[in-house]
Amino acid sequence: MKKLLALLLIFALLFTLAACGGGNNAPDPEEVALEAYADILQRLSFEDGENGAYDIDFTIEMDMSFMGEDVTSVSTGNIRMIIDGETVEMFMLMEMDMSEMGAPNSIMEMYMLVEGDQLVDMSVVVDGMDLSDMLPEDMLEDMFGDVMDDTVSVPDFEDEALEWVEINEIDGNTEIRMLLDGDSLGAFVAESMEAQLADLTEMDGLELVYGFEDVLIVILLDSEDNPLSMTMEMDMNIVFHTDDPMLAELDGEEMSMRTVSIFTFNGFGDSVQIERV
Repeated sequence: MKKLLALLLIFALLFTLAACGGGNNAPDPEEVALEAYADILQRLSFEDGENGAYDIDFTIEMDMSFMGEDVTSVSTGNIRMIIDGETVEMFMLMEMDMSEMGAPNSIMEMYMLVEGDQLVDMSVVVDGMDLSDMLPEDMLEDMFGDVMDDTVSVPDFEDEALEWVEINEIDGNTEIRMLLDGDSLGAFVAESMEAQLADLTEMDGLELVYGFEDVLIVILLDSEDNPLSMTMEMDMNIVFHTDDPMLAELDGEEMSMRTVSIFTFNGFGDSVQIERV
């Protein structure tokens, strides 16, 4: 479950940022939305040799229903990334409220320094305990690979995915509300989920069928069009199909998930600082 929450965090963080504006004498709202989306994605993803940084607070609430069980979990924290050519420095703090699962809250801090394709330094502290020297090397390498892959894998969407765009002025700021067609975003989510559910998807005779509702994104920009915050509401479900008698209890079962994600943009570029764990 913690791995799933981490995936949803990174997926949501890299996948659901956008912005907007508009009129007739003013630019068309959808055009402004797409331009702003591209601008913010550029702030969060970097080609080889490019420089950049971001500092973002997050809160992600997930309601999950599966085989008669309803569970709510909440993750809060901060993620910072600084990329200077081939040097990558990353810090993530995440607290997970697992009380509904009968588990205590868990706090994880992770620091990573990479030069080129070499992991120079990495520390992992969970609930105040430094696990850096206790974790197997291959696990650290897997964590390093997962973070790097998710960091640079930023999906895009076609113009047709926009169902509607609405713009409001609130206390000198600009609120952008966008509705995106869920199916148009489904391929990326399905691919990400299958990677996390590999133990299941590798079972012979087990098929996972994904469904996605439309995705609501609400973004708040300041008077200079800098992003202040973003809220995303996303609903998805996974239906399990199998002919394997050993997995008969899974056949036809549906896992439904609703996530509400809130991100606060603290800064981009030179203003971002990272302190080692």
